[in-house]
Amino acid sequence: MRVRFNGETRFLALTHNKTYEVLAVEKGWYRIIDDSGEDYLYPPEDFTIIDNILCLEKEMEELRKKINNYWSESVSVLCKNGQIINGTFVDWTSALDNAPDPESITIESKEEPLIGFVEIFLHDIEDIIKGRGIMEYEEYEKECNKIRKDNEKYLAAFRYSLEESGLSTKTINSHLGNVDFYINEFLMRYEPTPMIKGCHSIGAFLGDFFIRKCMWSTPNNIKTTAASIKKFYKCMLDAGEINKTKYDDLCETIKRDMEEWQEDCRRFDNLDEDDLFVFDDEDFFKD
Repeated sequence: MRVRFNGETRFLALTHNKTYEVLAVEKGWYRIIDDSGEDYLYPPEDFTIIDNILCLEKEMEELRKKINNYWSESVSVLCKNGQIINGTFVDWTSALDNAPDPESITIESKEEPLIGFVEIFLHDIEDIIKGRGIMEYEEYEKECNKIRKDNEKYLAAFRYSLEESGLSTKTINSHLGNVDFYINEFLMRYEPTPMIKGCHSIGAFLGDFFIRKCMWSTPNNIKTTAASIKKFYKCMLDAGEINKTKYDDLCETIKRDMEEWQEDCRRFDNLDEDDLFVFDDEDFFKD
């Protein structure tokens, strides 16, 4: 069964109006391979069931039209498993001779580890673009390392600010761990993203990624993690690294959406009682 997502786009999870394959229905929820390439449960009310065959044919036809524009051109193919194949589009291929609707393409690759002619099935392609526009892993790591070096400076300033405020060592380490995961892992999961852009990614993180991808997520952990990130960006504001508008947007998003994030987490974890893990350090939320 295939469904169309009706809600707002969620970074690294679901895209508005995009269709997804339902692998199974578990306790009324749909298990879906989302935009991260991994399967997770989502509530059915966020989707509309659509015809499987017609939808697939339409998607394949649109992809064929796009690929036809790149005949004999250098292309970057992003596969649904995350693999990137760079090469020259040389031919259509099909299991049947003279088939009207080819089901795969052949790319001539000159890069390790896939040197030679590579057949890629259309249903395995997430996107294809002209030229080598998709960032290579080595380039990605190089850019990430530059950002991580800057982040070391930001985290050191944050530690100093926390120590000056008189918080306990336990609380300081918790704040630093939460922020480190946010700016060094989440923000750079798919592309090198500097700290400053994190002000506008908090909803995608706490409202979706943290709930569905982090095994330690609970409604209470969402609150404590938000407190850490808010403190960090206040420190960055005071240091002149971000402007007040960005900080205010961050705070407004947290204030507006916190209850919804926590409720989504309860539903996802199927918790009927209070959190199983409650952070009891009283000075954690101390300003």
